[in-house]
Amino acid sequence: MCTRNPEALLAVSNIFTEVIELFGGKEKCPYFHIGGDEVRWTLFDNSHKKLRDECPYCKGIPYNKLLLDYINLRHEFFKARGIRMMMWADMFSDLHNGSKFRTTELVRTMPKDIILVPWSGEHDYPAIPGWLQEGFSVLKSSTGYQHNGICDQQMFGYMLNDFTTSVWLSFTYGRASSHNYYFNTSILRYGDLAWNNESAVSNREEGELGRTDYLFRYGNALCYYYNQERFPKQSSKTKILDITKAANSLRKDCFNAGWEYDLSAFHPGITDIAGIEMQVTDQCIVLDEKRLRVSDINLSCRASSVIFLHTAYLPEKKEEAFRNRIRTNGNFSEMPHFNPVACYFVKYSDGSQENIIMRYGLNVGAIRPPLHLRFPYHIRHVLRAQTGNWPEAQDGRDVTPGAPALYQYEWVNPHPEKLIASIDFVSLGTEVIPALAAITIRDVQ
Repeated sequence: MCTRNPEALLAVSNIFTEVIELFGGKEKCPYFHIGGDEVRWTLFDNSHKKLRDECPYCKGIPYNKLLLDYINLRHEFFKARGIRMMMWADMFSDLHNGSKFRTTELVRTMPKDIILVPWSGEHDYPAIPGWLQEGFSVLKSSTGYQHNGICDQQMFGYMLNDFTTSVWLSFTYGRASSHNYYFNTSILRYGDLAWNNESAVSNREEGELGRTDYLFRYGNALCYYYNQERFPKQSSKTKILDITKAANSLRKDCFNAGWEYDLSAFHPGITDIAGIEMQVTDQCIVLDEKRLRVSDINLSCRASSVIFLHTAYLPEKKEEAFRNRIRTNGNFSEMPHFNPVACYFVKYSDGSQENIIMRYGLNVGAIRPPLHLRFPYHIRHVLRAQTGNWPEAQDGRDVTPGAPALYQYEWVNPHPEKLIASIDFVSLGTEVIPALAAITIRDVQ
């Protein structure tokens, strides 16, 4: 959009007016966020090189002047309606997007009642003291949890930003399946920060949840309620399936990577996991380079759903190769789903079959995930290691491996009337090594 084209400006003003009305009019809309991040005057081809020189409205005008004029125009629009304007702050940080076109210096002449909203803890937050000194109010709203405590007591507030409901974040490999800091955990951390700020920096106190306890309790609550599927023939009765006859590995050192990356930190026996009884034994099923398939895990019953307790191990030395399987355009490579690593083939007695794709970062996660990666979208519950003291990352971009985790995933059977004969568990030959610790079936009503 050309910010000096009268028709374009009118169109945007009409959109803003409509949004204000949708939110109850100016009396109920005291603030309005105009966006304004990543202003780069570029298109996705070489034509941007001629944009300013050929545009009759912009020709010869410095880029930072174009931005300042637009900011002032929008500020006048909202001020006339008694609404306080907010905007992203990355264009005013030299560590972020403010240096290329010298837009950082605009803070000296911009209206000081604009609320600046930094969205990068790493690149924006260091500029906060300068903005405060210039007289601006600042509201922290980083993408994912990147809290670092800079000027916390002087903040106008905190706002939850992208926790990956937007497509470009959800289905981008670099942000969603690997070093992801946009998962459900961001919701929890910003809620905790907004209403109980001290927990971001304090140790556990008597009568209070420590940060890690808080995240585990409410992270699993999010997973549970998000994945409460309603389906025909659902029963509250469940039955534990014995997988020991199909097992091919012991829990201890199951990934051949030492005790820090195995299932020995989980107690053997029957455990109630989010209302579903599942049995962890001393044995499990592991699919690695030598064992790509385990066939005919016997069921011989009908089921309204099948509940898996599984996990996956991605060796550090193979992470780059795994990423490159789907990377086509750096960090923003598009993908319709998360990367498949294995498949459960559900075989019915009538010869038909259903396939359940195990997708890394979606319905299974890493054996030792950073804390912010611990609650994938399609997981019903995350079982944390029951023994040992494990480090947990604190910052949203800290990828320190946390406590071992098993992921409970419930698959809804589309054919509950059919008898399930068996299940095959098959690796898809990626760098990820999947492991299955337990199966429980939900009866048919």
